[in-house]
Amino acid sequence: MPCVSDPGATLVDYCIKNDIDYDVLPGANAVLTAYAMSGFTHTTFSFHGFLDHKGASRASKLNEILNDNKLAILYESPHRLSKLLEELNKLEPSRTIFLAKEITKLHQTTYKNTASILYEEFKSINIRGEWVVVIEPKEITGTHLELKDIQDLDLAPKIKAKLISKLTGQSTKEVYQQLLDTI
Repeated sequence: MPCVSDPGATLVDYCIKNDIDYDVLPGANAVLTAYAMSGFTHTTFSFHGFLDHKGASRASKLNEILNDNKLAILYESPHRLSKLLEELNKLEPSRTIFLAKEITKLHQTTYKNTASILYEEFKSINIRGEWVVVIEPKEITGTHLELKDIQDLDLAPKIKAKLISKLTGQSTKEVYQQLLDTI
């Protein structure tokens, strides 16, 4: 599959611009293969290719990945995998990570564990080959608003009545009167 972190995009673009017939046939693709192999049950993911080598842009991108509610899939070179595992261990040691090496090749190997365990394990592994990294999404908590959440807020009764009305389906007037009765 050309174009997935691959210079094939240049060739395809050249063919289009020069009216040259071309075809793309589906085949082995490390992104989708790693996604399928990972065992994560999430149905959405984002692909990030290779992270920048260093600097603020790398840190910013990694922060974005770790705060996303989708699986993140990226590629990493063998000489930078240790650095990525160290960063993940510092930022999110309990986050589950799936690593796949040399997908569809003779030395294909996979690992799945927390960032902290993988970081320790990989200190003694001779890291070679091409790597795909799948990072568990951030668990979003507290997204469900409950009636008690609104009742406990220090708000004017009229505003509180409107919020409770939206949540319960009761009329705003009715809720407002109930609030006044309890004051």
